[in-house]
Amino acid sequence: MSDVDTLEDLFEHELAGLYYVETELIDVLDELALESRNDEIKAAFADHREETREHATRLEDVFRAVGESSYTVRSSTLDGLVEDRQRVVEATNDPDLVDSHSVAIGRRIEAVEIEAYESLLRMAEELDYEEDVTEPLEKTLDEEEDAKEKLSAIGKQSRFGKLLAKIR
Repeated sequence: MSDVDTLEDLFEHELAGLYYVETELIDVLDELALESRNDEIKAAFADHREETREHATRLEDVFRAVGESSYTVRSSTLDGLVEDRQRVVEATNDPDLVDSHSVAIGRRIEAVEIEAYESLLRMAEELDYEEDVTEPLEKTLDEEEDAKEKLSAIGKQSRFGKLLAKIR
């Protein structure tokens, strides 16, 4: 990792971490869509995979806008969530539980992305970056919030969501 001595360096480091998340998520979302047995969940992950391709492209635009080539910094948060999901897949034979857990993991990933975009936008404001930096970040933040809401609604309709509702 390069030295992080300035707010610009920190912005670039965080941008690279988010770029890792977005580029890795393309494959993760593809896997989630293919493995789901529920058509609504399958469609949600497939749709968001296509959005995520655009998110990665926007981040490449942001790198260019700040005069840098795009690169990634590994995210242990994303890697841990993906590993957790894999452990559940291997530990159960119930496809409904796998779908429910996949939706929950998807919501957690969206929460991480939302915080990352908000953080980048706060830094961009502090650094007085222009719209060529802030607009792609704002647009993607809106889409991530929408994706989280959609997954939340699906989660409430799932078997797991119905079980939780009975407990409460």
